[in-house]
Amino acid sequence: MVDDRPLRLPMFPLGSVVLPGQVLPLQVFEPRYDELVRAALAADRRFGTVLIERGHEVGGGDERSSVGTVVDIVEADPVAPGRWHIVAVGLARLRVVEWLPDDPYPSAMVTPFPVSAADDATRPLLAAADDSVRAWLRHARSLGLPVAPADLELPDDAVAASELLLLVSPLGPLDRQRFIESPSASSRLEVLLDAMEGQIELLDARFGAPGD
Repeated sequence: MVDDRPLRLPMFPLGSVVLPGQVLPLQVFEPRYDELVRAALAADRRFGTVLIERGHEVGGGDERSSVGTVVDIVEADPVAPGRWHIVAVGLARLRVVEWLPDDPYPSAMVTPFPVSAADDATRPLLAAADDSVRAWLRHARSLGLPVAPADLELPDDAVAASELLLLVSPLGPLDRQRFIESPSASSRLEVLLDAMEGQIELLDARFGAPGD
């Protein structure tokens, strides 16, 4: 995906959101996705992922989001006839221009969907989001939950930093989809900050405050 011309891409709708740089392990067992893996391996090893907004990964009949991520297969192990264990890595965001008939697996015409560069608002938003996520991580660890350490090192790039903060945050698929659909570094940080509001209170309500 080196220009803005629509490209036909095999698609694997999921119940989760994949970010650029994220490792995606998948167990493949449906015949149509067996065909997808074989087609991707025979071509450039890439396929697209999008969030299933309604429905299920198995069996079809789902409603799919229009913004997702191109992934690259880095490992593909056939574990039985028609079954695979694959590991893929997110590369870049995509936007679906048109869904094509599932024949036999989902596919779509897609274009790149890059994130706009950081602006004057990005750094203070990044600092606020960083504080919010780290506070949640410290609190979660004090409750004995298996979360990332709060002293994680953020990359210098604001876009990559925002994606790492999202990955270690407690936010669910719908908030992550709002994040990945946001067009700029600043707007995605606003989504992250908005969604993180009240997360420590929710943590206490579910697990109890430390010392309770």
